[in-house]
Parts: sequence; C-alpha cells; structure tokens
Amino acid sequence: MGRRYLPSWESQFPWLRYSCTEDAAYCKYCVVFRDEGGLFSSKGFTDWKNAVGNKRSTLKSHDDSVDHRNAVEKAKNFISVCEGKKPSICSSLSKAYEDKVKKNHDILLSIIDVIIVLGQRNIALRGNWDKIAHQEDGNFQFFINWKSNFDTVLKDHLETAHKSMTYLSPQIQNELIQCCELEIRERIVQKCKASGFYSIMADETTDVSVTEQLSLCIRYVDNDTCEVREDFFRFVEPKEVDAEHIANAIVNNLEKWGLPLQKLRGQGYDGASVMSGHVSGVQQRIREQCPDAPFVHCKSHNLNLVVTQSCKDVRQIRNLMSSVGQMTWFLCASHKRKTILNSFTGNTKLVDDMLEGLQNEEEDVDIKLLKKGTDVSVKRLCETRWTARVDTVSSLLANYKSVHAALTKIENVSTSDARTNASGYRRYLEDPECIVAVLVAQFVLSILKPLTLFLQKTDCNMVDAFEESKILLELLQEKRTEEIFFRTFQARYCHSRCY
Repeated sequence: MGRRYLPSWESQFPWLRYSCTEDAAYCKYCVVFRDEGGLFSSKGFTDWKNAVGNKRSTLKSHDDSVDHRNAVEKAKNFISVCEGKKPSICSSLSKAYEDKVKKNHDILLSIIDVIIVLGQRNIALRGNWDKIAHQEDGNFQFFINWKSNFDTVLKDHLETAHKSMTYLSPQIQNELIQCCELEIRERIVQKCKASGFYSIMADETTDVSVTEQLSLCIRYVDNDTCEVREDFFRFVEPKEVDAEHIANAIVNNLEKWGLPLQKLRGQGYDGASVMSGHVSGVQQRIREQCPDAPFVHCKSHNLNLVVTQSCKDVRQIRNLMSSVGQMTWFLCASHKRKTILNSFTGNTKLVDDMLEGLQNEEEDVDIKLLKKGTDVSVKRLCETRWTARVDTVSSLLANYKSVHAALTKIENVSTSDARTNASGYRRYLEDPECIVAVLVAQFVLSILKPLTLFLQKTDCNMVDAFEESKILLELLQEKRTEEIFFRTFQARYCHSRCY
C-alpha cells in the first residue's frame, strides 16, 4: 500500500493515466496541451507514497494548478471544434477561410449529387478514355460538365482548379461512392435498430465476372411510417458456397453493423438444400445461434415449384415447354434467323382476330398478356421461373402465324442442321397437340402470374396471401369447364386459324 499505483485514483482524478512500461502516471490533458514540460506531462509521476493524503497530495495539487486547468480548457475547446459545436480559430479570425470551406463543401455536394443520381438510375459512371481531350469520356464526366452550365460554383471550380485537385478522378469517385454506401447503410441500421426486431432475406447470384455473391436484405417495420420495409443491405462474397461459410458470412456482417442476433425474428431463402436444409443448412446453423428466427421458404418460389412439378407431370405441357425453349434459342441464337423472324412479326391482325368476341372480357389478365405479346418478338424461355414463361407463351401465341412463316422461310433458305431443325419446329407448330397445349398453358399460367407477383410484394402478409391463393383456386375451379375450354379454344384458334 502506498508503494504502487492504484487504479482507484482514476475515479477521483479522471485525467490520470498510468504507463505500464514506464511505471509512471501522466495527465492526459497536460501531455497534449500543456505549453511547458511538467511532472505529469513529460517526466511522469512515480512518488506513489505522496500521491494522495491529507498533508501532501501531489495529485490534488496538480488538479488545482493553473497549468492543468488551462490544459483542460484547451482540450474542451479542441473537442468542441472537432464536433462542430464551436468555430475553429481560423474560421473565427478569417472570413475568407470560412468562405473557402463553404465553397469546397458546395463543390463536393454537387459532385456527390451527380453520383447519387447516376446510381439511382443504375447508370455506369465511367466510360472510355478520350486521348484527344486527355480525360475520361463517361457518364459521370458528361453530367458534371452539363451541371456546370447552371451551377456557377462547380463551373468556377472546373475552370480554375488544378488538374490534380478537381475531385473527379476514378479514385475519388470510388471513395465518394463508398461514403454514400456507408451513409445509406448506417441509416438503414439505425431504422432497423429503432424498430426493435428484424428479419433477413438472402439469395445467391453470380455476377458478370462469374463471382459468386450473396445478396443480403433486411426486412423491418419503419417506426416513422409504420410500413414494412425491405432494404438491400449489401453484397457478401462468402469464401465458399457451402452452408457453413454462407451462414458465417451472414452472421459476421450482421454483427459488424451492430445488428444483434437476439433481435432476429425470421429468415427467408429459396428452397436450395444449402440454404433450407434442416440438419446443416444455412437456416439451421443460424437458428442454433438464434432460436427465435424460424426459416420461411419464399412463397413465390414455392408456387413456382408447384407449377413446375405440375407442368412436368403433364406430358403435353412438358413437351411444349421443352420444344418452345429449344425453338426460341434456335430463332434467337443466329442473327440471320432472328432477322427473318423480325421480318414476319409485328402484325397485330392475328391477335385482333383472336380477340374477336372477347371484348366484353377486357379485364381478363390472359387477354392483356396476349395483347402485350404483339409488341415484342418471341422471347427466350425462362429456365428457372415457370410462372414467368407466360410471357414467352403469350408472345408465341400472339405471333403464331409469323413464327410459322419464319420457320418455313428458314427451312427453305438454310442448309444442313438449320434446315432440319426448322422443319422439325414447323411440323411441331402444325401439330394439334401443340396448338391445344399452347392455348391451355397461356390461359392457366396467365391466371397464376398475378399471384406470383403479389407474393413478391413488400407488404404481402400471411392473411392476404392465403386469401389470394384461395381466390385463385376458386377461379381455376370455375374455369375448369367444357364451356370455358371451347370458348377459349374458339376465340384463340378457330377465329385466327393459327397457320
């Protein structure tokens, strides 16, 4: 006792700091802000016996000294200036300096404004290098020059600033983008924390550079608007695409941004075994750490799986989807064949004939999709989302004559495999089984599409999803009659004579 430093002294003297390497005590204020050297600023205090006491208290004497109080005052002023609570000495003494700071602030805001607008419109910032002008010829540079026409501060900056201080280089662009990213994510995190609880949604995807990425989204209730929000959080690149690494990547990013797992109340993924596995999948690994976060399979994906299996169980529909998929790739993969197809499509008279007698049913979604099909050429078949294939089927049905005529011409002008394939697809389109399958598939899938889109809405809840599904089942049962079938068949086939 009395021969060593006691940490309890720091409660009475908060400025006191102890150096283990030097076995000496210092004053944190005097070390930085004292003008001249002293015992607690440079040498270090080691007289532990006389540190405190009634007769001779060195710590109390230093606490009452004028030099110490001046150092404390300087420290408080420095912190206030850093936090923006007080103006700095330079800005107080020099109005010109303050104006310069404001000008630089306005310049950066103008540049950031262009970056945000391009980002909101999903427009790339950079382009090719202009060798003549010795500058980048990209969207960012173009809109900076355009904005300078009515932004006098930005125009003056571009005309007077040194080339190395324009804040327009790719490095500065990336830094500003990262600053915007941090600001946006921080706001999302703050709103998520304020809501109390949150859930996560994640899905794997591969970008154009064939890099596996995990898109992570946060779902929570916004306290300001009382609305459910689904905000994109960030792209995560897991070391491996197995359940362990994906789960660790999700948990580490949540903890990194201060979102506690104890507040996690749900997980939403697709049905892949890596994500949804109940033994060692991502959802199970996260649930072991957070038991209150059950896994919910994406209902739109669930519907897609049901439709996929149902279509595969019907031979005619299965053959139709396979043949249409191969045919669309055959027509679109070659520029010559695509040009021939485009020369025949665009005639709306076929659809006008097909829609004859159905003008009293303009609200039918399949009729709207059929009308939409006349505005585009034949689309390629979606390989994963079967409910999205209604666009391709509608496009094919709306351009049935044109596709048939295009295949006939390709068969006549081509040789070898192209002629054989075109002949096979043409004969398939002439097959009554194909015609009926196209009509039925377009009719049924068009009824399913609204439910698919509804299940993907941000404000979709379990009650509404159940009601919409119930209405869809009742509608399908209602449409499943001989009368509806013959009326649909006559409207789409007999009145149009598909080929």
